[in-house]
Amino acid sequence: MSIQHVSAVLEARDDRLTGCRKLVLVTLANRTDEYCRCWPSQERLAAECGISTRALSDHLKALEDDGFITRDTQHLGRGNGSRTVYTLRLQALKIAPENNAPAEIAPAISVECTGSTPRVTNHQEPSINGKGGVKPAGSKTSQGTTLPDDWLLPDEWASDARSIALKAKQPISDNEIENEADKFRDYWIARPGAAGRKLDWRGTWRNWFRNYLDRRPKPRNAPGSHGADAFGQHGRGSIADAAMRRRVLRENGNGVPDDAGRGHDVPGAADIIDAEYRLVG
Repeated sequence: MSIQHVSAVLEARDDRLTGCRKLVLVTLANRTDEYCRCWPSQERLAAECGISTRALSDHLKALEDDGFITRDTQHLGRGNGSRTVYTLRLQALKIAPENNAPAEIAPAISVECTGSTPRVTNHQEPSINGKGGVKPAGSKTSQGTTLPDDWLLPDEWASDARSIALKAKQPISDNEIENEADKFRDYWIARPGAAGRKLDWRGTWRNWFRNYLDRRPKPRNAPGSHGADAFGQHGRGSIADAAMRRRVLRENGNGVPDDAGRGHDVPGAADIIDAEYRLVG
């Protein structure tokens, strides 16, 4: 639907739409959905129009005062930030009569505009999901998107990190996850050009966190860490545990019992159990 909205703005002959003001309205129209709504950040709008964010703010206020747009700030929940939704009011545009020459536009004072008109495309501005996570509202573009400067870790992404840590059998704290999210944000915001664009930021976060767990020193009581005895037990355990393992070894042969109680022959295993029993006792 954005193509029809762009055409309506381009065909307008309204002396209130001068200079960059019309360019800003065209850029908004290029991102609208079927209900004439869009929610790009001011930084992205200013970049596409080739003007500063301060100049953009002036143009947006003028467009709102003249009735061409309305702005609605939506809060996304506790700790999830907010976003501004722009709604175009195309009925406020004065459309040039068909087959008539365009009316002469009276000069007006406006902020100097530099740069060229952005290429018209039919894709939706990525919406902000959760605490700054990028989730495309329409189809993904082949170039991907950059991570917003104000990105914060969404609750769903934090749950992904906890699930990954649980699967890896590595206890993790919320502070540790938040600290790694800060590193994630700083790293990707600093990446220039195409290297800083991703099609799936949530998947990128999951891979980032898996790599972090691989580098993270394992707790002493985690499987595979140092400090385990010959039977995978950490510490001496209780007298009853040692006595039980010794009894199983004696009944099933000179070996290490598995989860089913069967013995696997290991030379000297019974002697190890006897020594452990004496230490515990």
